[in-house]
Amino acid sequence: MQKASDIYSKDDIDNGFRVFRIDSENENTDIRKPLKDVNQTDLFNSIDNIKKDRTPLDLLFGVIYASALPFDLKLETKKIGDNIVYLYGYLDEDSGLVACFDDNISEDVIKEIAKLKPLTAAFKDSSFQDSAAKINLSEQFRVITPDTKVKVI
Repeated sequence: MQKASDIYSKDDIDNGFRVFRIDSENENTDIRKPLKDVNQTDLFNSIDNIKKDRTPLDLLFGVIYASALPFDLKLETKKIGDNIVYLYGYLDEDSGLVACFDDNISEDVIKEIAKLKPLTAAFKDSSFQDSAAKINLSEQFRVITPDTKVKVI
């Protein structure tokens, strides 16, 4: 008879709970200033609205909190193209949250995420090169899975 320690590595064991640390929000709040107080340095520092020390998991659980989802659903990661995609509470199409917070997300990856047909899909604003790429994101979801709620943080 094999012992459980022989079958499963430490990474495979689910301890049954998650531990969170309360922190400030993920968004830079100091980028909002009256126009008369803004200088050139402020403009360069405000390009990304997410704090520099935030990880993709920080962003994911921020979206989970803002969406009023329970914190105890299953979390999986999947590699699509060159990107890491998080599937939270995702069982099959029309369920859960699918998110990708990488710096560059290609159109092919967006299509693959849309084909998963989640209830909610989340991305960060700086993942897209320009406004046209964000419009394309909306169009891809509108065509492939119109019922998915798309969030760009």
